[in-house]
Amino acid sequence: MALLDGKTAVITGATKGIGRGIAIELAREGARVLINHRGGSVDSRATENEQETLKLIREAGGQRPLVCEGDLTREQDAIHLADVAREAFRRVDIWVNNVGRHNVTPALHQSMEEWEYLFRLNTTSTFVGCREAARIMLSAGGGAIINIASKMGTVGSADNACYCAAKAAVIMMTRCLAAEWASSGIRVNAIAPGVTLTDPTYAVIEGKPALEAALHYRTPLGRFAEPSEIGKTAVFLASGLSSYITGAVIACDGGWTGHGDFAGIPPEKIEDWKKDFPRVRGK
Repeated sequence: MALLDGKTAVITGATKGIGRGIAIELAREGARVLINHRGGSVDSRATENEQETLKLIREAGGQRPLVCEGDLTREQDAIHLADVAREAFRRVDIWVNNVGRHNVTPALHQSMEEWEYLFRLNTTSTFVGCREAARIMLSAGGGAIINIASKMGTVGSADNACYCAAKAAVIMMTRCLAAEWASSGIRVNAIAPGVTLTDPTYAVIEGKPALEAALHYRTPLGRFAEPSEIGKTAVFLASGLSSYITGAVIACDGGWTGHGDFAGIPPEKIEDWKKDFPRVRGK
């Protein structure tokens, strides 16, 4: 028997990257999944990504996956997603709040418009997702909510004040809601991924082999995560294997946050790396 046989799951932002990896792994373990994405009005490749994700879910053994479009920066769209899940499944056992976006903006150039939008996207959408999931789960006697935070919610990073603050808020929110809903059988946990092989990561390292090497050396395991590895962590938190875990933040980051000092860069790479990453200054 698979770990999640008979379970139902909602995954937001699930047609590419980490969200897709989570949806596939939950389906592989027997969950019936409802995936969410923003739709073609926002993403020109939305239909293509949706169809590819559904194909991969079915190849993993997923049965009758469902899709619900919606921009979760809008509260009404999140409520609609919950309504669709309730109507389709009657109950929701697993809800994964994955929607989010990383930006790199120096604080002195950060507009309030961008700051507020990114908090709605990364933090407020997660809260509304938790709230709507809990409203369904309370009537069913419990469930598992999983929030996708980031290693950057636990460590500071120059030019990332907005993203780091937003993900730190997700982590504290996770702990608060875990305490609030534990007596109702709802477990709330978070995953804090490290650098993961998604489209944004490829865009950052493209043509910058020295930067890629530096990030590898900074990560004790010496490589980037695959989306499926974040997905397998979600399976653990969604299953009975983690039945006594709530309010936890699992760092799925190859040891990044556990390693306080910057790992050494090979001397022959330093000059190339400084060209790719001007903030670094050699002596």
